[in-house]
Amino acid sequence: MVCACGMPCAFTLSNQTAKVGNCNLLCLPCPGPLSALMRDLRKRLEVEMFFYFSFLRTPPQASLQSSSVVFTPQVTNDLRTEPFPISVDIFYWWIECTRNGPQNVTRLSEPAKLTTWRQENTYKPLHIPPPPSKKLIEAAAGPGIGCSLVLAPTPIVSSSVIDLRDPEIGRVPLPVISLPIRISISPPQQRRDGAATATVTSTTNKSLKQEAITRTFRLFDDGLGDVPTRTPLMQIKETVSFDLDKVTEFHL
Repeated sequence: MVCACGMPCAFTLSNQTAKVGNCNLLCLPCPGPLSALMRDLRKRLEVEMFFYFSFLRTPPQASLQSSSVVFTPQVTNDLRTEPFPISVDIFYWWIECTRNGPQNVTRLSEPAKLTTWRQENTYKPLHIPPPPSKKLIEAAAGPGIGCSLVLAPTPIVSSSVIDLRDPEIGRVPLPVISLPIRISISPPQQRRDGAATATVTSTTNKSLKQEAITRTFRLFDDGLGDVPTRTPLMQIKETVSFDLDKVTEFHL
């Protein structure tokens, strides 16, 4: 199968999940490539290039609630070859995403300003607190919970979704959501000799960085006529890599 972008592309659908390969642009099975959609938007809005929030240093796979989460934000074009030309405010908040897709999201913290990003501080790592322990306890009965970090250009919760119907899309960088970070409320238990007894898995995950990010798109109107429907959202998982032949997933 050949996409409208001119690149060969193969789709395999299973349980509302598709894998896209051999294509250097994000594509959709219908109505066509997301890249073509974005090109049309650029022409209509007279936007020369879309810029995106991402991570130069991704967050860890796991952390303690008592520890800061460290990462470095990035603001570049889709190929990560050009940084955003001016300064921009970045806001963040924590959410919990369920396995039922992007429609089911629980906010774990209120939006707060992270930083004013400038090209001069491109490589500066930032430290933020995890969600409040009360929120973590309320969200899960177990000792830990998967929390995703949202970076957006405004402190408005709805700005975490890229609305392709928005006539102002592309005026500011598009938001990003991290993969879930497993945050444990309790620290590792101590042995009698004082040494920590954390499992090998927990220790390893805490030192590992994430290798992908997600973005949530709203593609269509909420409903047709007077018939209310759920707002259709699509979540795209993007590998954090400079390899343009990377595999990308999307979930409806």
